[in-house]
Formats: sequence, C-alpha cells, structure tokens
Amino acid sequence: MAMSAKLEKYENQEAFDFNGQLYRIKKTGSMAVAEGVVCDTYSVGNHEDIWDLGIIKIQPGCKTPRQIVRSGEKTFEGILEGAGTLSLVWGRSNTPEMLPVDSDVDDSFMRVMRIGDTMQWIADKDVPLVVYEMCWPPYQEDRFEDLPD
Repeated sequence: MAMSAKLEKYENQEAFDFNGQLYRIKKTGSMAVAEGVVCDTYSVGNHEDIWDLGIIKIQPGCKTPRQIVRSGEKTFEGILEGAGTLSLVWGRSNTPEMLPVDSDVDDSFMRVMRIGDTMQWIADKDVPLVVYEMCWPPYQEDRFEDLPD
C-alpha cells in the first residue's frame, strides 16, 4: 500500500496529511543543518508525546549530512516536493542504495529507518527538494549521529 504525505491548511492552522489522516501541527523551531539545508520542526497536536515531525528544505545541488540512526523506535523519511536522491545503507549491510525521488512521478515515496540505518538526502542539481521526517518517539539530541561524507 502506497503511503502519502503533504502539508496543508486546516481551519487556518498548519496540518500534516499522512496517508489520509490529517494531523494539526505547530511549528516549534527552525535550524540550518548544512549549507542550503533548513529543518523546520513541529509538534503534532494530541500526539506530541508519541511522535514529532521535521520538514527539511534542501536547495538545488545541496544535501543533508550523512547520518546514522542511533536511537528511537522508527523514523519515517519521505518526499513532499521536488526531486533528488535518498542514499541509504540498511543496518550492517554496508551496501549503499541510491533511490531516486521525484514528487511529480511518485509523491508517496517513504522509507522506515531503524537503529543502525544510514541516510542522506541529496537535492537534484536544478530542483529543490522538500522531505519529511517523522520520529517515534519524538526527536532527542542523540537520535542521529552525523558521519563524514
């Protein structure tokens, strides 16, 4: 079953539609995480103690830091808009996968990351990329560790 996600307005509030379920969200912060990469963080209505949301905006030709998941039950990584690549290494496989993403072709792209998985989003050289990151339980400082490229 294909998953889908999008940001929208609901009763004049920001909302996140995940697989047809609408969640009210409230922006809690914004930070530059790398050159050309900004992450906006959100609490999720009545679910703020269960999961939270990050919307990552990546300028053309830029990329997120390469990160390994160090804690948390699961992390959903998916596309909202644009084109690029998700570079993955599942657990201890040491075999990288380069997964092309394009919201015009498939706006339901999503992967579930677990402890030991490595990831990096890379925007197309001509097109920005906007992705989401849903963290169960909510994000904590030691959840991800940045790795050298």
